[in-house]
Amino acid sequence: MENKKNLNGFTLMEIIVSVAVLAFTSGFILQMFIVANTLNKRAEDIDKGASVAMNYIELYKVSENQKNYISEYFYSDYESNEEFGEDSIKLYKYFNDDWEEVEYKRDINDDSIPENVKFVLEVNIKKEQSSQGNVVAVNKTDFERKLGGSYHSIKSSVYDLGRGKVMIAQFNTGKYFI
Repeated sequence: MENKKNLNGFTLMEIIVSVAVLAFTSGFILQMFIVANTLNKRAEDIDKGASVAMNYIELYKVSENQKNYISEYFYSDYESNEEFGEDSIKLYKYFNDDWEEVEYKRDINDDSIPENVKFVLEVNIKKEQSSQGNVVAVNKTDFERKLGGSYHSIKSSVYDLGRGKVMIAQFNTGKYFI
């Protein structure tokens, strides 16, 4: 009698080897998805941080004066920034992981920040003086020079506390108050 072998299926060894190869390669593919998701979240945070930093600069530029800006957009009294002199202030705004504002009044003597805070917006406003004592402002419509008023330089920075107070966005600009 002839011994006929059935050649239509896979052997047990072939199935075990193919499952092992599939498991090995799927581990790398899964790791790529995890890394891509982490980088995507970080990019979204950088984008949102830049948007928040620029937004608060623009809000300052359209405000009528410094006191209106502080009382309308910041919860706490501002902190005098002695590092930059009497004519400067430092303002803070706090956000959670989903970029929702967290109401928190910062104590100057206490550096602790609530656990739900992941991002911090820091706005530095400094009043600049010209060599003549008053700042000269330019009227854009007819380019006339006007004496008086004051020029404020504004620096807006956003920090990611989840990564160890890493700066993710920063913008600088200025505004004349006449």
